[in-house]
Amino acid sequence: MSQTTDKKRKIKEIRIKTEWCKGCGICVDICPKQVLAMDYMTPVVVSLGSCIACGLCEINCPDFCLEVILEESDR
Repeated sequence: MSQTTDKKRKIKEIRIKTEWCKGCGICVDICPKQVLAMDYMTPVVVSLGSCIACGLCEINCPDFCLEVILEESDR
């Protein structure tokens, strides 16, 4: 008999490489859950718990300065 393990995606952190960022704000505008906000010319994480790990911020960043880090956990 085989066992299957269900894994649930959970957000661990959003890394922002501020030295690469030009402050365009695309990541803030595209986030469906308002996880990010602009602090002057730099995006910052304001609500990590609201993140649904869709990856839209990471995919659409023209400067590749965002990284969504997931951790795997059993359901």
